[in-house]
Amino acid sequence: MDEKRVNIGVIGEAIGCIIAPLFGSLPVTSYGSNPGVLALTKVYSRFAAVGAGAVCIAMALCPKLMALIAIIPSTVIWRAYSIVAVLITMSGFDSVKSYLFNDRNQMIIGLSVLSCIGANIIPATIVAKMPLLFSYIFGSAIVVGALASIILNLVLPKGEEVTDFAAGFDDALRKEEPVT
Repeated sequence: MDEKRVNIGVIGEAIGCIIAPLFGSLPVTSYGSNPGVLALTKVYSRFAAVGAGAVCIAMALCPKLMALIAIIPSTVIWRAYSIVAVLITMSGFDSVKSYLFNDRNQMIIGLSVLSCIGANIIPATIVAKMPLLFSYIFGSAIVVGALASIILNLVLPKGEEVTDFAAGFDDALRKEEPVT
C-alpha cells in the first residue's frame, strides 16, 4: 500500500470523525481488530466494507435483522473473536520482529503483556474504590501495559546490543567452553 492511499484513508477517517457527531453519533475510528479480520479472511476489497456497512444500516433500521444476530450463541462469537485476537497479537509481534529479542527486550515485552492480563483480572469493584487517578490507570489494561513498558524501558539496564541475531548466536556458541 502506497503513502497516497494511506493519506486518503486518514483523511476519510478524519472527515467521518467530524461528520458523525453532527448526526448524534460518536466519532468513528479504526480498530485493531480490522487488520486481524483482513488477515483472517484475506478480503481486502473496499466493496466488502461497503457491503458490511449496508448490512449494519439495514440492521439499524430493521430490529428483526438485529434479532438474527442476537440469537448467535456467545460461544460462536467468542471463538471468532479469539481467532481475530490471536491474529492481532501475531500482527503486533510481526511489527516488532525487526527489533532484537535480547533478554532485556523479552523481559520488557513479557512483563508488559503480563501486566495487561493482570489489570484485566482486577475486579471492577476494587478499581472503583481506588483514588481517581489509580482507577483511571487500572481501569484500562492498555494504560497499565504501556506504563509498564515505559517504566521497564527506563529502569532495566541496557546491555550489550547485538545488531545481527545470527551473528550474536554464533559468537555465543564460540564462547562456550567444551565440556570435558
